[in-house]
Amino acid sequence: MGADHDDPNGLMVGRCIHLDTHNPAFTPLGEVEMQHLDLAINVYAGEDRQKRFGQSLQHGKVQDATFRTHLLRIEGIPFVSVFAFREMFLESKILLSEWLNELVAP
Repeated sequence: MGADHDDPNGLMVGRCIHLDTHNPAFTPLGEVEMQHLDLAINVYAGEDRQKRFGQSLQHGKVQDATFRTHLLRIEGIPFVSVFAFREMFLESKILLSEWLNELVAP
């Protein structure tokens, strides 16, 4: 998430990348084609913001954003394209390194 707990504007902004593919598990990454890739902005305010801070996607569904908009949707592109999009779109370098480690872990 993009904002600290004590952000004075009362908002929390999350940058989200969503993608999917029809390729089976263990397809070499260079051969995977994404069905689509979305870039979205989730904004949490008030009670939604408070609830979201205590949740993690790794534990299932999280609080819906107060406001949400999709910035971009691309269909039928190689999976490796996601690396350029995540570098341009996501701000957290720690999140990027954790994501990459999980992606290539055996």
